[in-house]
Amino acid sequence: MTVNARKNNDSNGLILIGLIILLLLLTIFAGRFFRSENKLNILFHNNQTISTIVGVYDENQEITNISVLFFNSFSNRVSGVYLLPSTYTSFIKNNKSVFLTLAEALKKDINKDEIKNGISRLLGTKINYYLFIKENNFIKYIDLIGGVEVYTEEISIPEKNIFYPSGIIQLDGDKSLEYIQLQFSTGNEYDTLKRSDIFIKSLFQLKDDFTQSNNEVIITDFLYPLFSTNLSINDFLIFYKQILKRYNEGITDFSRFFLSTIVYCDKDMKDGVEIYLPKQSGNWIRSQITDNLEKLSRKELKDIGNKITIQLLNGTDIVGFANRTKHYIESFGFDVVEVANADNQDYRNTIVIIQGSEEKALKLAELIRCKKITKNESENNTTYDLTLILGKDFDGRVVK
Repeated sequence: MTVNARKNNDSNGLILIGLIILLLLLTIFAGRFFRSENKLNILFHNNQTISTIVGVYDENQEITNISVLFFNSFSNRVSGVYLLPSTYTSFIKNNKSVFLTLAEALKKDINKDEIKNGISRLLGTKINYYLFIKENNFIKYIDLIGGVEVYTEEISIPEKNIFYPSGIIQLDGDKSLEYIQLQFSTGNEYDTLKRSDIFIKSLFQLKDDFTQSNNEVIITDFLYPLFSTNLSINDFLIFYKQILKRYNEGITDFSRFFLSTIVYCDKDMKDGVEIYLPKQSGNWIRSQITDNLEKLSRKELKDIGNKITIQLLNGTDIVGFANRTKHYIESFGFDVVEVANADNQDYRNTIVIIQGSEEKALKLAELIRCKKITKNESENNTTYDLTLILGKDFDGRVVK
């Protein structure tokens, strides 16, 4: 055999080995890819609960906001668990257990899969996915979806030139980030978690133009690249198609029956630094989450207000408040037959006025947690079962 022939044989052999390695890599990648996609499809098909960590981090890799969302694909109900970034927990790094705050996990080179695993151990439940997003991308994301409408109490910090009027306000990306991270002073860290809860609930109320502002191109080309996630791009599309399916079935407000849990902690000191440890060594929150997951699987009756007619009056100075509330109430099967302004726009308290059946009026009062209930004693006959006057204590869903 000539030298050139041997060289050709060696070259062909290397090419063959290279092709085999490439095929093996493609097989492994495809296997992982389809396992991920099949896993999500199976979760939806079997009406199981899907759990996802949602985290925001800054340019220094410090986690500034973190929560865990649970969505039950049978009941279409959602539960949110909100954690302080200063919560102390354990992670596995280089086969060793290390204790860090959630805020510093990324900075200390804890990979996102292990952050997911660490929070799973902390909460005592398996978490499927994670979605992390940088603060600048968070701003882009909120602007891409057209902003978020939230109901807030008045917030005024003159020295920081910050002011939010009470009522329903529209937040763009910059204002959204400011809102969920706003802290007046030390000692009220949990207020930021409560605002995160308000904000996330608002995200779960789909807008009327959902199908126009969201499509597969927007999802794949613009939204997906903003996140660092263990979801594949096809997983993202599966989520989108499942939400779109529910939207077309008339399910537009996933914040109904939303279960919110804040992870309260005890303060402690470690190496001269103040840290937060979940109360009762985490036993309380694990018990609470177990209870919430059981509740999530229950499908609430949609038509609790079947054949109950309502006159809806706006007793506030918030323009369009009654019309927005009308859509929410009607999603439960109530029939809002009249929308108008009340005799004045300075009602501090929301009132349910019984016009006919007391039992029917109490159904609405229970739904919106209204405790101020009166009966119309006049002899004027009305064409509705009750009157609802919206006061300043109504946040768009319930009375505060």
